[in-house]
Amino acid sequence: GAEIFTVSDFDLKGPVRTCVVITGYGQEEFNFDKKGRLTKTKTSHSNTDYDITYYKYAGEALIERRDEVYRDNSFDRASSMAHIYSLDTLGTRKLTESIISYARVNMEQFEYYYDGSGKVTRIVRTDNSGVDETIIKRDTAGIMATETHLLNDKQVKAIIRSLDSTSLRKEVTMSMFMGEAQAKAEIEEDSLGRVVREIEWSLPRATKNEDPFKTRFKERVEKRHEYSANGLLLKTITTRGRAVSGQEYVHQLDGSKYENWIKQIVTPQNTYITRKITYYSSDSME
Repeated sequence: GAEIFTVSDFDLKGPVRTCVVITGYGQEEFNFDKKGRLTKTKTSHSNTDYDITYYKYAGEALIERRDEVYRDNSFDRASSMAHIYSLDTLGTRKLTESIISYARVNMEQFEYYYDGSGKVTRIVRTDNSGVDETIIKRDTAGIMATETHLLNDKQVKAIIRSLDSTSLRKEVTMSMFMGEAQAKAEIEEDSLGRVVREIEWSLPRATKNEDPFKTRFKERVEKRHEYSANGLLLKTITTRGRAVSGQEYVHQLDGSKYENWIKQIVTPQNTYITRKITYYSSDSME
């Protein structure tokens, strides 16, 4: 749907105006408005090949997202898309997303239907091949919340979340195809919303009629994350079968009161990422 991204989604704090991220394989630039909302991104693959996305708002709502593709310094009209959002609040709240190429071709349309609490309950996708409908059902029992996704009446995803705020928050996602489990993933977050553990399981071999949540999946990969007192990622331990590997992260801060990092070094690979950050001044925030 019309997802709104803010500075916190990019590991940033404070009234950030721009953030340029430089890696070994390219450069990304992020621009934010004074409310902290993302307004533009530019991903540069080379000096002549780059992608630009623009976000346009009306009040608190996102009304347009435009994805523009440039190759050999030329605008690629056929590959560039506009996402136009319109909200209907008469009766059942509905958001319509129309995806149109810059060549004026209607690609897809999504209709998102919401319940009284603002959660999506139904998604209707229409394209040249026909219509698909996703129904999202939710149920709460004790400290567990279950969310079931059905695509054209067939279950494709199930998510179980713990609601116990006194411990680590857990979320288990089961992906399915033709009614059978395909993959299972689990994440754990601490009280600050930081992911401290991730586990992914591969497809079990034989258990057609078994409850997928009770199926013995073969564990594929587990990651554990440790953070510093100011929330920076310090270490990631990855376990694949019997193989265990670790990465440590060293950060150089920008010296501002917001304590954003401007250089991240990853060992033992000794790779690094640098960021150039500019802020809105306190005067311009008023």
